[in-house]
Amino acid sequence: MPSSRPVIAIAGLGIESSTFSPARTDAPAFHPRRGDDVLTRY
Repeated sequence: MPSSRPVIAIAGLGIESSTFSPARTDAPAFHPRRGDDVLTRY
């Protein structure tokens, strides 16, 4: 039986890149966050 609750989605994608930066962005940074993890990230 389908839920009558609405589904709310929040999405965002940001990138800042520099050839001269020693910092690396690993694959987990691009994985989706769900639930309370979304709120703790921001």
